[in-house]
Amino acid sequence: MTLERRRISDLTVMVAGQGGDGSLTVASLLGSMLGARGFELYVARDVVSRTKGRHAAALLRGSSVPRGCVGDRLDVLVAFDAEAVERAGPRVAADGFVLFDSSLSPIPEVYLAQGVTAI
Repeated sequence: MTLERRRISDLTVMVAGQGGDGSLTVASLLGSMLGARGFELYVARDVVSRTKGRHAAALLRGSSVPRGCVGDRLDVLVAFDAEAVERAGPRVAADGFVLFDSSLSPIPEVYLAQGVTAI
């Protein structure tokens, strides 16, 4: 699969999975990379107790100008499990993409808009 290369001035990413999967770590690393490239960052986290092992998500928006929110669509969803796709898949923009860990199950594409690329 070949992805089109495009210049980005505003990018909204969600990294989601079960608590302890590494969602927050991946989002933090991505934020560090975008910040080093000069992007203004806005970060939001949805985390429940790790002892319950429930769903956790981190939202990150990198923009060439300061932003005060993550926006209403996702450009990229990094999903560690099917629950992440079920919860956030409908928010992925038609020209966005989903990175999915298919080691346990196939991606539930029913939650994705037509045109979303699943990797």
